[in-house]
Amino acid sequence: MIAAPLCAWVLMLPLAAMAEAAGKEDTNITVITAQDVEREKPADLIELLRSKVGLDDSGGTITMRGVRGVAIYVDGFASSLTDLNQIKPDQVERIEILRGAASARFGADAMGGAIAVATRKTGDKPRFEWVQGLNSAGSWYTRLNGEGLAAPASIGMTGERQVVHGHKRVPFAPYPSQVSVENERTEKTTREAKIGVKNEAGEAQLQLKRFESLSFYGRPNWWEDYGADTLRFTSAFKAAPTAELNLSLGYETYRDKGLKDQGTGADAAGLAPNRTLFSDGEKLEMEVAAAAKGKAGTLRLGLRGSRSADAYETRDYQSGATDFLLRAKMANTAAYLLYEATPWNGLAAELSGRYDHYRYFDTTIFNSGSLVKNTTGDETAKHAFNPKASLRWAAGNTTLNGSVGTGFVPPTPDQLYYSDVGPASQFLANPVLKPQRSLTWDLGVRRKLGGGAEAGITLFHTLWRDKIGVMITDYGIPLKQQFQNIGQAESKGLELELGRKSESGWSAFFNYTYTRTQVAENLASPALVGKELPDMPRHKFNLGLGYGGPGGATAKALLRYVGTSFADENNTITDSKGYRWERESYHVVDLSLTKRFKGADLTVAVDNLFDKNYMSGFFWRAEGRVCRAEVVFRF
Repeated sequence: MIAAPLCAWVLMLPLAAMAEAAGKEDTNITVITAQDVEREKPADLIELLRSKVGLDDSGGTITMRGVRGVAIYVDGFASSLTDLNQIKPDQVERIEILRGAASARFGADAMGGAIAVATRKTGDKPRFEWVQGLNSAGSWYTRLNGEGLAAPASIGMTGERQVVHGHKRVPFAPYPSQVSVENERTEKTTREAKIGVKNEAGEAQLQLKRFESLSFYGRPNWWEDYGADTLRFTSAFKAAPTAELNLSLGYETYRDKGLKDQGTGADAAGLAPNRTLFSDGEKLEMEVAAAAKGKAGTLRLGLRGSRSADAYETRDYQSGATDFLLRAKMANTAAYLLYEATPWNGLAAELSGRYDHYRYFDTTIFNSGSLVKNTTGDETAKHAFNPKASLRWAAGNTTLNGSVGTGFVPPTPDQLYYSDVGPASQFLANPVLKPQRSLTWDLGVRRKLGGGAEAGITLFHTLWRDKIGVMITDYGIPLKQQFQNIGQAESKGLELELGRKSESGWSAFFNYTYTRTQVAENLASPALVGKELPDMPRHKFNLGLGYGGPGGATAKALLRYVGTSFADENNTITDSKGYRWERESYHVVDLSLTKRFKGADLTVAVDNLFDKNYMSGFFWRAEGRVCRAEVVFRF
């Protein structure tokens, strides 16, 4: 298991660079540059992403084309939505959104696509920035960015303090534990340092980061204290004029402590503390890539190794006794290749594939409520191979492209080994659980219409099978349940994009996504067949208008529409108690204006201009109108 990652250190290219090479004129790839971010001045990256075609978020979960599995990579490292939220818009160098099957490059959790973020490297000249922001909800942030030179190295430092108020509200819900009785707030602190070295032979960068977050979730005894430390090293070397070698190494530790209340109501008894939650873990990633370009095309080969250890524990608040404890370790070794060629003029072909091997070991579970309190999982392995093929043909102002590929999501350690044995019911472990898998195809056309206008349309379809869910295996006494591969689901639809940029500084765009999802098979609940998947609106569109005029002034107006969707698999509209589970459609208008002065930038914006009240998560109500301002001082 060690030899494969070591061999990989002579073979791999960063994933963002791969996407960049493959993304030219591809209707499945959206590229956002630092200049785009500077022009749009979004409040955060999630706001920026949700305005793109095919992508949506609900309750803090990103979906693409109706598929929930979306991989997130930051500077070539596997990351999470929490990591993405830590990145500020002005720290972004490039974002690439790959829609459709992406496991051939990004591995697990990329059935629906991937988001690859490249942050800014340390620059070649000294600079210092002070960023101050605030909004009408009482949120504020202060950020200091500085860079200096100490030849041949450059050093960058970032420090930020942020306080966020009112980002989620739950005024009423069918479950008392959800209802918020006070305003939510989160306090965040980030400290980051980057050291870079660059010359004709290549470049290298070392990054150290500490992130701390204290969140209060709208109830006095429901909070979370999270912290993470990250160390990352990346490098790129030119082995020859047409060959490049890349090496990356990352290590991260996290710790998380939380408190949950009784959850039985909004009175003193229901809000009383009940359970203390603890989790911690660490992850090591190693990656190397090599790329060579010749007359026949470009070949990229690579291997990747990662190893993680995680623990999760709950304790009774009064006694401090452990109720549940899970410890698990997992290792992943992956090898992949990407070959790009242009066999004929105007025709480009791409073949890619990735083999992933997962090893689960040292899994232990303690469950005080089970007759069998201690469970030890035997070492086991899961594997998957995911190929993808695509063709792109360009003739004049028209480009056609199509692709077919597969994806997968491996089971988690608790899905493999969790058990709960009692006299009336039993939940059984299932170490032979298979990964969830998918097959995706798409076909698109893009055309330049003249006058700075461009249009594109894409058809897509995803079928995923071996979906993991809870299955009743014995209806007797005791009742027996188990995580099993219980069914299939599909998503299909189309994406439409229109855009125009004029020489006068005006620009406009429109994108629309139609997505139809449904359960194709569910062995545990056959009545769900034909139902739509939760959190998947059928209709979504964005209409934007921008202006970049003389004197350093830019303005943006955005209309965002999201259609109805369901909050549960049963597609409940309104339940017997009067709670509405169908999420109503909504539209939101955002405005922003930026003026650039000598040594300073000023941005004023209004989000949700017409103060729309809509459900943005599982009975979460989104914020109403928020006015915000940001000033950047450059020294």
